[in-house]
Amino acid sequence: MSAQYHIKTFDTITTLRRFIWLIVPVVSIAGFFQPKLGLFIFPLFAAIMVMGFFTGRYWCGNFCPRGALFDFPVRAIGAFDRIPRLFTSAWFRGLVLALLMGFFIRNTVNAFSAWGTVSFWDRLGMVGVMMCAATTGIGLVLSLVVNPRSWCSFCPMGTVQKLLHAARNALIGPVFANPRITMTQPSACQKCGKCERVCPMQLAPYRELNDVDQVAALDCIKCGSCVAHCAGNVLALENERKTDTYRLPETLPGYADRAAADAVIESVEEIGTDIREFTFRLRDGKTLTPKPGQFVAVRVDDENEVFRSYSVSRPTDDPSRVKIAVKLDPNGWGTPRLFAMREGDTVRLEGPMGDFTVRDTDTDKLFIAGGIGITPFLSLAREAARKHPGRTVRLLYGANARRDVIYAQYLEELKREHPNFDYAIALARPDDGWQGHRGMVTDLIDAVITENAEAYLCGARPMIGAATRSLAGRGMPAKAIHVDTAFS
Repeated sequence: MSAQYHIKTFDTITTLRRFIWLIVPVVSIAGFFQPKLGLFIFPLFAAIMVMGFFTGRYWCGNFCPRGALFDFPVRAIGAFDRIPRLFTSAWFRGLVLALLMGFFIRNTVNAFSAWGTVSFWDRLGMVGVMMCAATTGIGLVLSLVVNPRSWCSFCPMGTVQKLLHAARNALIGPVFANPRITMTQPSACQKCGKCERVCPMQLAPYRELNDVDQVAALDCIKCGSCVAHCAGNVLALENERKTDTYRLPETLPGYADRAAADAVIESVEEIGTDIREFTFRLRDGKTLTPKPGQFVAVRVDDENEVFRSYSVSRPTDDPSRVKIAVKLDPNGWGTPRLFAMREGDTVRLEGPMGDFTVRDTDTDKLFIAGGIGITPFLSLAREAARKHPGRTVRLLYGANARRDVIYAQYLEELKREHPNFDYAIALARPDDGWQGHRGMVTDLIDAVITENAEAYLCGARPMIGAATRSLAGRGMPAKAIHVDTAFS
Protein backbone atom coordinates (compact mmCIF):
# COMPACT_ATOMS: atom_id res chain seq x y z
CA MET A 1 0.00 0.00 0.00
CA SER A 2 2.59 2.51 -1.12
CA ALA A 3 0.18 4.92 -2.79
CA GLN A 4 0.07 8.41 -1.33
CA TYR A 5 -3.34 9.67 -0.26
CA HIS A 6 -2.90 13.26 -1.42
CA ILE A 7 -1.93 13.47 -5.08
CA LYS A 8 -0.39 16.17 -7.25
CA THR A 9 -2.42 17.58 -10.14
CA PHE A 10 -1.66 20.39 -12.57
CA ASP A 11 -4.51 20.36 -15.07
CA THR A 12 -6.61 23.05 -13.38
CA ILE A 13 -3.81 25.64 -13.21
CA THR A 14 -4.89 28.48 -15.48
CA THR A 15 -2.65 30.32 -17.91
CA LEU A 16 -2.74 33.36 -15.63
CA ARG A 17 -1.45 31.35 -12.68
CA ARG A 18 1.30 29.77 -14.76
CA PHE A 19 2.91 33.19 -15.08
CA ILE A 20 1.64 35.37 -12.22
CA TRP A 21 3.90 33.59 -9.73
CA LEU A 22 6.87 35.42 -11.28
CA ILE A 23 5.80 38.52 -9.34
CA VAL A 24 6.96 36.86 -6.12
CA PRO A 25 10.66 36.38 -6.94
CA VAL A 26 10.75 39.78 -8.63
CA VAL A 27 9.55 41.55 -5.47
CA SER A 28 11.42 39.29 -3.04
CA ILE A 29 14.78 39.61 -4.80
CA ALA A 30 14.79 42.68 -7.03
CA GLY A 31 12.95 44.59 -4.30
CA PHE A 32 16.12 44.78 -2.24
CA PHE A 33 17.66 46.79 -5.11
CA GLN A 34 14.47 48.65 -6.07
CA PRO A 35 12.52 48.96 -2.78
CA LYS A 36 9.60 50.79 -4.40
CA LEU A 37 8.54 47.43 -5.88
CA GLY A 38 7.25 46.60 -2.42
CA LEU A 39 4.74 49.46 -2.45
CA PHE A 40 2.22 47.34 -4.31
CA ILE A 41 1.81 45.23 -1.14
CA PHE A 42 -0.29 47.95 0.54
CA PRO A 43 -3.09 48.31 -2.05
CA LEU A 44 -2.90 44.55 -2.56
CA PHE A 45 -3.63 43.90 1.12
CA ALA A 46 -6.61 46.25 0.97
CA ALA A 47 -8.00 44.57 -2.17
CA ILE A 48 -7.55 41.09 -0.65
CA MET A 49 -9.48 42.10 2.46
CA VAL A 50 -12.37 43.55 0.47
CA MET A 51 -12.46 40.47 -1.74
CA GLY A 52 -12.19 38.21 1.29
CA PHE A 53 -15.24 39.80 2.90
CA PHE A 54 -17.43 38.93 -0.08
CA THR A 55 -15.86 35.78 -1.55
CA GLY A 56 -13.77 34.23 1.21
CA ARG A 57 -10.46 32.77 0.04
CA TYR A 58 -11.30 32.84 -3.67
CA TRP A 59 -8.24 35.06 -4.17
CA CYS A 60 -5.95 32.38 -2.75
CA GLY A 61 -6.96 29.76 -5.28
CA ASN A 62 -7.26 31.92 -8.39
CA PHE A 63 -5.17 35.10 -8.25
CA CYS A 64 -2.59 34.91 -5.47
CA PRO A 65 0.94 35.02 -7.00
CA ARG A 66 2.47 33.14 -4.08
CA GLY A 67 -0.27 30.50 -4.20
CA ALA A 68 0.50 30.09 -7.90
CA LEU A 69 4.20 29.73 -7.06
CA PHE A 70 3.43 26.90 -4.65
CA ASP A 71 0.91 25.22 -6.97
CA PHE A 72 2.87 25.31 -10.19
CA PRO A 73 6.69 25.20 -10.15
CA VAL A 74 7.14 24.23 -6.50
CA ARG A 75 4.49 21.49 -6.48
CA ALA A 76 6.37 19.68 -9.23
CA ILE A 77 9.47 19.22 -7.06
CA GLY A 78 8.21 19.52 -3.48
CA ALA A 79 6.83 17.01 -1.01
CA PHE A 80 3.13 16.24 -0.85
CA ASP A 81 2.54 14.96 2.67
CA ARG A 82 -0.33 15.71 5.02
CA ILE A 83 -0.43 19.25 6.36
CA PRO A 84 0.15 19.05 10.15
CA ARG A 85 -2.90 19.81 12.27
CA LEU A 86 -0.79 22.31 14.19
CA PHE A 87 -0.74 24.56 11.11
CA THR A 88 -4.55 24.67 10.90
CA SER A 89 -5.20 25.09 14.62
CA ALA A 90 -6.84 28.35 15.68
CA TRP A 91 -4.23 29.25 18.31
CA PHE A 92 -1.30 28.74 15.91
CA ARG A 93 -2.93 30.78 13.17
CA GLY A 94 -3.74 33.51 15.67
CA LEU A 95 -0.15 33.57 16.91
CA VAL A 96 1.29 33.82 13.38
CA LEU A 97 -1.21 36.55 12.51
CA ALA A 98 -0.30 38.55 15.62
CA LEU A 99 3.46 38.19 15.09
CA LEU A 100 3.53 39.06 11.39
CA MET A 101 0.99 41.84 11.61
CA GLY A 102 2.93 43.27 14.53
CA PHE A 103 6.10 43.10 12.46
CA PHE A 104 4.34 44.73 9.52
CA ILE A 105 2.75 47.53 11.55
CA ARG A 106 5.92 48.32 13.48
CA ASN A 107 8.02 48.59 10.31
CA THR A 108 5.34 50.67 8.60
CA VAL A 109 5.24 53.10 11.53
CA ASN A 110 9.02 53.34 11.47
CA ALA A 111 8.95 54.09 7.75
CA PHE A 112 6.59 56.99 8.35
CA SER A 113 9.22 58.60 10.54
CA ALA A 114 10.87 59.51 7.23
CA TRP A 115 7.74 61.19 5.90
CA GLY A 116 8.63 64.17 3.72
CA THR A 117 12.13 62.95 2.99
CA VAL A 118 13.55 61.56 -0.23
CA SER A 119 13.95 58.11 1.33
CA PHE A 120 10.34 57.75 2.55
CA TRP A 121 8.95 55.76 -0.39
CA ASP A 122 11.98 53.48 -0.44
CA ARG A 123 11.65 52.78 3.27
CA LEU A 124 7.93 52.14 2.98
CA GLY A 125 8.44 49.91 -0.05
CA MET A 126 11.10 47.96 1.83
CA VAL A 127 8.45 47.02 4.41
CA GLY A 128 6.53 45.25 1.67
CA VAL A 129 9.68 43.67 0.23
CA MET A 130 10.77 42.28 3.60
CA MET A 131 7.28 40.95 4.33
CA CYS A 132 7.11 39.26 0.94
CA ALA A 133 10.63 37.82 1.12
CA ALA A 134 10.34 36.53 4.70
CA THR A 135 6.96 34.84 4.29
CA THR A 136 7.87 33.41 0.88
CA GLY A 137 11.07 31.96 2.33
CA ILE A 138 9.14 30.23 5.10
CA GLY A 139 6.55 29.02 2.61
CA LEU A 140 9.20 27.63 0.23
CA VAL A 141 10.87 25.60 2.96
CA LEU A 142 7.55 24.12 4.05
CA SER A 143 6.58 23.50 0.42
CA LEU A 144 9.69 21.47 -0.22
CA VAL A 145 9.62 19.37 2.97
CA VAL A 146 5.90 19.09 3.84
CA ASN A 147 3.33 20.28 1.30
CA PRO A 148 3.12 23.16 -1.24
CA ARG A 149 0.15 24.75 0.52
CA SER A 150 1.51 24.34 4.07
CA TRP A 151 2.06 28.09 4.37
CA CYS A 152 -1.42 28.82 3.08
CA SER A 153 -2.97 26.83 5.91
CA PHE A 154 -1.85 29.54 8.37
CA CYS A 155 -1.08 32.50 6.07
CA PRO A 156 -2.07 35.71 7.92
CA MET A 157 -3.91 37.13 4.92
CA GLY A 158 -5.74 33.84 4.49
CA THR A 159 -6.74 33.97 8.15
CA VAL A 160 -7.92 37.56 7.74
CA GLN A 161 -9.99 36.60 4.68
CA LYS A 162 -11.51 33.73 6.63
CA LEU A 163 -12.44 35.98 9.56
CA LEU A 164 -13.86 38.69 7.31
CA HIS A 165 -15.93 36.17 5.37
CA ALA A 166 -17.27 34.68 8.60
CA ALA A 167 -18.27 38.21 9.66
CA ARG A 168 -20.02 38.73 6.32
CA ASN A 169 -21.95 35.50 6.79
CA ALA A 170 -23.11 36.68 10.20
CA LEU A 171 -23.93 40.24 9.11
CA ILE A 172 -25.55 39.98 5.68
CA GLY A 173 -25.74 36.29 4.83
CA PRO A 174 -25.34 34.80 1.34
CA VAL A 175 -24.71 37.00 -1.67
CA PHE A 176 -24.97 35.52 -5.11
CA ALA A 177 -21.62 36.90 -6.27
CA ASN A 178 -19.85 34.44 -3.97
CA PRO A 179 -18.86 31.15 -5.67
CA ARG A 180 -18.85 27.95 -3.63
CA ILE A 181 -18.02 24.33 -4.31
CA THR A 182 -21.43 22.71 -4.71
CA MET A 183 -22.69 19.14 -4.60
CA THR A 184 -25.16 19.18 -7.50
CA GLN A 185 -26.43 15.60 -7.00
CA PRO A 186 -25.85 14.42 -3.41
CA SER A 187 -27.50 11.05 -4.09
CA ALA A 188 -24.92 10.22 -6.77
CA CYS A 189 -21.75 11.04 -4.82
CA GLN A 190 -19.64 7.86 -4.75
CA LYS A 191 -17.62 8.99 -1.70
CA CYS A 192 -14.44 8.04 -3.53
CA GLY A 193 -12.40 10.73 -1.76
CA LYS A 194 -10.86 12.00 -5.00
CA CYS A 195 -11.98 15.55 -4.21
CA GLU A 196 -10.08 15.44 -0.93
CA ARG A 197 -7.04 13.78 -2.46
CA VAL A 198 -6.56 16.57 -5.03
CA CYS A 199 -7.54 19.49 -2.78
CA PRO A 200 -4.47 21.73 -2.23
CA MET A 201 -5.80 22.65 1.23
CA GLN A 202 -6.59 18.99 2.02
CA LEU A 203 -10.27 19.62 2.68
CA ALA A 204 -12.90 16.93 2.10
CA PRO A 205 -15.71 18.56 0.08
CA TYR A 206 -17.95 15.49 0.15
CA ARG A 207 -17.80 15.45 3.98
CA GLU A 208 -17.98 19.21 4.61
CA LEU A 209 -21.31 20.26 3.12
CA ASN A 210 -23.77 22.68 4.72
CA ASP A 211 -27.55 22.41 4.63
CA VAL A 212 -27.70 23.64 1.02
CA ASP A 213 -25.09 21.12 -0.19
CA GLN A 214 -22.24 23.62 -0.55
CA VAL A 215 -18.80 23.34 1.05
CA ALA A 216 -18.97 25.03 4.41
CA ALA A 217 -15.21 25.17 5.12
CA LEU A 218 -14.07 28.79 5.10
CA ASP A 219 -10.55 27.70 4.12
CA CYS A 220 -11.76 26.46 0.72
CA ILE A 221 -9.77 28.41 -1.89
CA LYS A 222 -12.26 27.55 -4.68
CA CYS A 223 -9.56 26.54 -7.14
CA GLY A 224 -11.78 23.96 -8.87
CA SER A 225 -9.44 20.97 -8.51
CA CYS A 226 -12.13 18.91 -6.81
CA VAL A 227 -14.64 19.80 -9.53
CA ALA A 228 -12.31 18.74 -12.33
CA HIS A 229 -11.49 15.38 -10.73
CA CYS A 230 -14.88 14.38 -9.32
CA ALA A 231 -15.43 10.77 -10.43
CA GLY A 232 -19.20 11.13 -10.39
CA ASN A 233 -19.28 14.60 -11.99
CA VAL A 234 -21.45 15.86 -9.13
CA LEU A 235 -19.30 18.81 -7.98
CA ALA A 236 -19.50 22.29 -9.49
CA LEU A 237 -18.48 25.86 -8.66
CA GLU A 238 -21.79 27.68 -8.33
CA ASN A 239 -23.11 30.88 -6.81
CA GLU A 240 -23.95 30.85 -3.15
CA ARG A 241 -27.35 29.39 -2.31
CA LYS A 242 -29.93 30.69 0.13
CA THR A 243 -31.44 28.29 2.63
CA ASP A 244 -35.00 29.55 2.19
CA THR A 245 -34.99 29.04 -1.59
CA TYR A 246 -32.94 25.85 -1.91
CA ARG A 247 -34.69 22.69 -2.98
CA LEU A 248 -33.00 19.29 -2.92
CA PRO A 249 -32.57 18.09 -6.52
CA GLU A 250 -34.50 15.06 -7.68
CA THR A 251 -32.73 11.78 -7.14
CA LEU A 252 -31.03 10.58 -10.31
CA PRO A 253 -32.38 7.45 -11.99
CA GLY A 254 -30.82 4.38 -10.42
CA TYR A 255 -30.05 5.94 -7.05
CA ALA A 256 -33.45 5.95 -5.33
CA ASP A 257 -32.80 2.65 -3.54
CA ARG A 258 -29.34 3.53 -2.28
CA ALA A 259 -28.83 2.47 1.32
CA ALA A 260 -25.94 1.63 3.65
CA ALA A 261 -25.39 -1.76 5.27
CA ASP A 262 -22.64 -3.66 7.02
CA ALA A 263 -21.54 -6.92 5.41
CA VAL A 264 -19.17 -9.78 6.10
CA ILE A 265 -16.73 -10.98 3.47
CA GLU A 266 -17.99 -14.52 3.03
CA SER A 267 -15.50 -15.66 0.40
CA VAL A 268 -12.57 -14.42 -1.67
CA GLU A 269 -11.66 -16.30 -4.85
CA GLU A 270 -8.81 -15.78 -7.30
CA ILE A 271 -10.46 -15.85 -10.72
CA GLY A 272 -7.71 -14.33 -12.88
CA THR A 273 -4.36 -12.62 -12.84
CA ASP A 274 -4.65 -10.05 -10.01
CA ILE A 275 -8.44 -10.43 -10.13
CA ARG A 276 -10.51 -11.57 -7.18
CA GLU A 277 -14.19 -12.22 -6.72
CA PHE A 278 -15.54 -11.08 -3.34
CA THR A 279 -18.81 -12.39 -1.95
CA PHE A 280 -20.42 -10.24 0.74
CA ARG A 281 -23.14 -11.40 3.10
CA LEU A 282 -25.18 -8.56 4.56
CA ARG A 283 -25.63 -8.47 8.32
CA ASP A 284 -28.62 -7.82 10.58
CA GLY A 285 -31.15 -9.18 8.10
CA LYS A 286 -30.41 -6.49 5.54
CA THR A 287 -30.93 -7.20 1.84
CA LEU A 288 -29.70 -5.67 -1.39
CA THR A 289 -31.50 -6.14 -4.68
CA PRO A 290 -29.45 -4.49 -7.42
CA LYS A 291 -30.80 -4.40 -10.91
CA PRO A 292 -28.57 -6.02 -13.54
CA GLY A 293 -25.82 -3.54 -14.40
CA GLN A 294 -25.88 -1.58 -11.14
CA PHE A 295 -22.95 -1.21 -8.77
CA VAL A 296 -22.23 -1.05 -5.06
CA ALA A 297 -19.70 1.05 -3.16
CA VAL A 298 -17.35 -0.65 -0.68
CA ARG A 299 -15.65 1.32 2.08
CA VAL A 300 -11.95 0.57 1.70
CA ASP A 301 -10.56 3.24 4.04
CA ASP A 302 -12.27 3.80 7.37
CA GLU A 303 -9.99 6.64 8.47
CA ASN A 304 -10.75 8.83 5.45
CA GLU A 305 -14.24 7.38 4.83
CA VAL A 306 -13.26 6.43 1.27
CA PHE A 307 -15.37 4.08 -0.85
CA ARG A 308 -14.68 2.36 -4.16
CA SER A 309 -17.48 1.42 -6.56
CA TYR A 310 -17.68 -1.94 -8.31
CA SER A 311 -20.28 -3.42 -10.64
CA VAL A 312 -22.20 -6.36 -9.26
CA SER A 313 -20.82 -9.37 -11.13
CA ARG A 314 -22.40 -12.82 -11.11
CA PRO A 315 -26.08 -12.59 -10.21
CA THR A 316 -27.29 -14.37 -7.07
CA ASP A 317 -30.81 -15.37 -6.10
CA ASP A 318 -30.06 -14.50 -2.47
CA PRO A 319 -30.75 -10.79 -1.71
CA SER A 320 -28.49 -10.98 1.34
CA ARG A 321 -25.43 -11.75 -0.83
CA VAL A 322 -23.57 -9.60 -3.34
CA LYS A 323 -20.66 -10.55 -5.60
CA ILE A 324 -18.12 -8.21 -7.17
CA ALA A 325 -14.97 -8.83 -9.20
CA VAL A 326 -12.01 -6.54 -8.60
CA LYS A 327 -8.75 -6.13 -10.53
CA LEU A 328 -5.79 -5.03 -8.47
CA ASP A 329 -4.24 -1.66 -9.24
CA PRO A 330 -0.99 -1.81 -7.24
CA ASN A 331 -0.57 1.96 -7.51
CA GLY A 332 -4.14 2.74 -6.49
CA TRP A 333 -5.56 3.68 -3.12
CA GLY A 334 -8.60 1.41 -3.02
CA THR A 335 -7.87 -2.02 -4.48
CA PRO A 336 -4.70 -2.77 -2.44
CA ARG A 337 -6.75 -2.16 0.69
CA LEU A 338 -9.58 -4.34 -0.52
CA PHE A 339 -7.12 -7.09 -1.48
CA ALA A 340 -5.68 -6.92 2.04
CA MET A 341 -9.07 -7.84 3.52
CA ARG A 342 -9.79 -11.43 4.45
CA GLU A 343 -12.79 -13.71 4.79
CA GLY A 344 -14.69 -12.80 7.95
CA ASP A 345 -13.83 -9.10 7.83
CA THR A 346 -16.71 -6.64 8.14
CA VAL A 347 -17.09 -3.82 5.63
CA ARG A 348 -19.61 -1.09 4.91
CA LEU A 349 -21.50 -1.24 1.61
CA GLU A 350 -23.69 1.37 -0.07
CA GLY A 351 -25.99 0.70 -3.00
CA PRO A 352 -27.41 -0.28 -5.31
CA MET A 353 -26.55 2.58 -7.65
CA GLY A 354 -26.35 3.38 -11.35
CA ASP A 355 -28.58 3.38 -14.41
CA PHE A 356 -26.43 1.19 -16.67
CA THR A 357 -29.36 -1.14 -17.17
CA VAL A 358 -30.95 -2.77 -20.20
CA ARG A 359 -33.52 -0.51 -21.82
CA ASP A 360 -36.87 -2.16 -22.39
CA THR A 361 -36.81 -1.64 -26.15
CA ASP A 362 -37.53 -4.05 -28.99
CA THR A 363 -33.96 -4.04 -30.31
CA ASP A 364 -31.01 -6.37 -30.59
CA LYS A 365 -28.52 -5.93 -27.77
CA LEU A 366 -24.78 -5.57 -28.38
CA PHE A 367 -22.56 -5.64 -25.29
CA ILE A 368 -18.90 -4.64 -25.64
CA ALA A 369 -16.60 -5.28 -22.68
CA GLY A 370 -12.94 -4.53 -22.12
CA GLY A 371 -10.99 -6.25 -19.34
CA ILE A 372 -12.65 -6.05 -15.94
CA GLY A 373 -15.51 -4.22 -17.70
CA ILE A 374 -17.01 -7.67 -18.29
CA THR A 375 -18.55 -7.69 -14.78
CA PRO A 376 -21.84 -5.79 -15.36
CA PHE A 377 -22.56 -7.84 -18.49
CA LEU A 378 -22.79 -11.09 -16.55
CA SER A 379 -26.19 -10.08 -15.26
CA LEU A 380 -27.10 -7.77 -18.14
CA ALA A 381 -26.64 -10.50 -20.76
CA ARG A 382 -28.77 -12.94 -18.80
CA GLU A 383 -31.54 -10.40 -18.32
CA ALA A 384 -31.53 -9.32 -21.98
CA ALA A 385 -31.60 -12.91 -23.22
CA ARG A 386 -34.48 -13.75 -20.89
CA LYS A 387 -36.60 -10.67 -21.52
CA HIS A 388 -36.08 -10.51 -25.28
CA PRO A 389 -36.04 -14.13 -26.56
CA GLY A 390 -36.91 -12.96 -30.06
CA ARG A 391 -33.92 -10.63 -30.26
CA THR A 392 -30.23 -11.41 -30.62
CA VAL A 393 -27.96 -10.66 -27.68
CA ARG A 394 -24.25 -10.49 -28.50
CA LEU A 395 -21.32 -9.98 -26.15
CA LEU A 396 -17.89 -8.94 -27.44
CA TYR A 397 -15.25 -9.39 -24.74
CA GLY A 398 -11.71 -8.07 -25.11
CA ALA A 399 -8.74 -8.95 -22.90
CA ASN A 400 -4.98 -8.68 -23.15
CA ALA A 401 -4.09 -12.37 -22.77
CA ARG A 402 -5.75 -15.71 -22.05
CA ARG A 403 -4.88 -15.44 -18.34
CA ASP A 404 -6.92 -12.23 -18.14
CA VAL A 405 -10.16 -13.84 -19.33
CA ILE A 406 -12.63 -14.39 -16.51
CA TYR A 407 -16.09 -15.98 -16.28
CA ALA A 408 -15.63 -17.94 -19.53
CA GLN A 409 -17.46 -20.93 -18.05
CA TYR A 410 -20.37 -18.75 -16.95
CA LEU A 411 -20.68 -17.29 -20.46
CA GLU A 412 -20.63 -20.76 -22.00
CA GLU A 413 -23.42 -21.89 -19.66
CA LEU A 414 -25.42 -18.78 -20.55
CA LYS A 415 -25.00 -19.58 -24.24
CA ARG A 416 -26.36 -23.11 -23.71
CA GLU A 417 -29.35 -21.84 -21.75
CA HIS A 418 -30.34 -19.07 -24.18
CA PRO A 419 -30.21 -19.76 -27.95
CA ASN A 420 -30.48 -16.03 -28.70
CA PHE A 421 -27.24 -15.30 -26.82
CA ASP A 422 -23.73 -15.61 -28.22
CA TYR A 423 -20.33 -14.21 -27.36
CA ALA A 424 -16.84 -13.79 -28.77
CA ILE A 425 -13.52 -13.17 -27.05
CA ALA A 426 -10.68 -11.16 -28.59
CA LEU A 427 -7.15 -11.20 -27.21
CA ALA A 428 -4.75 -8.36 -27.92
CA ARG A 429 -1.72 -10.51 -27.03
CA PRO A 430 -2.73 -14.13 -27.68
CA ASP A 431 -0.51 -17.16 -27.18
CA ASP A 432 0.22 -19.63 -29.99
CA GLY A 433 -2.55 -21.99 -28.95
CA TRP A 434 -5.34 -19.40 -28.93
CA GLN A 435 -8.11 -20.36 -31.37
CA GLY A 436 -10.26 -17.25 -30.98
CA HIS A 437 -9.98 -13.78 -32.45
CA ARG A 438 -6.60 -12.07 -32.37
CA GLY A 439 -6.62 -8.32 -32.07
CA MET A 440 -8.84 -5.65 -30.59
CA VAL A 441 -12.39 -6.27 -29.47
CA THR A 442 -13.60 -3.44 -31.69
CA ASP A 443 -12.49 -5.47 -34.73
CA LEU A 444 -15.47 -7.76 -34.12
CA ILE A 445 -18.18 -5.10 -34.39
CA ASP A 446 -18.65 -5.40 -38.15
CA ALA A 447 -19.51 -9.09 -37.94
CA VAL A 448 -22.29 -8.74 -35.36
CA ILE A 449 -23.85 -5.30 -35.65
CA THR A 450 -27.44 -5.27 -36.90
CA GLU A 451 -29.62 -2.51 -38.26
CA ASN A 452 -31.98 -2.40 -35.29
CA ALA A 453 -29.59 -2.61 -32.34
CA GLU A 454 -28.39 -0.68 -29.35
CA ALA A 455 -24.99 -1.00 -27.73
CA TYR A 456 -23.74 -1.09 -24.13
CA LEU A 457 -20.06 -0.38 -23.44
CA CYS A 458 -17.95 -0.92 -20.33
CA GLY A 459 -14.17 -0.84 -20.08
CA ALA A 460 -11.19 1.47 -20.25
CA ARG A 461 -11.59 4.88 -21.87
CA PRO A 462 -9.51 4.11 -25.00
CA MET A 463 -11.66 1.07 -25.75
CA ILE A 464 -14.88 2.97 -25.17
CA GLY A 465 -13.71 5.78 -27.43
CA ALA A 466 -12.73 3.39 -30.22
CA ALA A 467 -15.97 1.41 -29.92
CA THR A 468 -18.10 4.54 -29.88
CA ARG A 469 -16.43 5.85 -33.04
CA SER A 470 -16.80 2.47 -34.74
CA LEU A 471 -20.50 2.21 -33.90
CA ALA A 472 -21.19 5.80 -34.94
CA GLY A 473 -19.34 5.21 -38.20
CA ARG A 474 -21.69 2.33 -38.92
CA GLY A 475 -24.76 4.47 -38.46
CA MET A 476 -25.70 3.78 -34.86
CA PRO A 477 -27.23 6.94 -33.32
CA ALA A 478 -25.70 8.35 -30.15
CA LYS A 479 -28.88 7.72 -28.15
CA ALA A 480 -28.49 3.98 -28.83
CA ILE A 481 -24.98 3.84 -27.32
CA HIS A 482 -24.90 3.45 -23.54
CA VAL A 483 -21.70 3.69 -21.48
CA ASP A 484 -21.06 2.62 -17.91
CA THR A 485 -20.49 5.91 -16.06
CA ALA A 486 -17.83 4.33 -13.87
CA PHE A 487 -15.60 4.20 -16.96
CA SER A 488 -16.78 7.25 -18.93
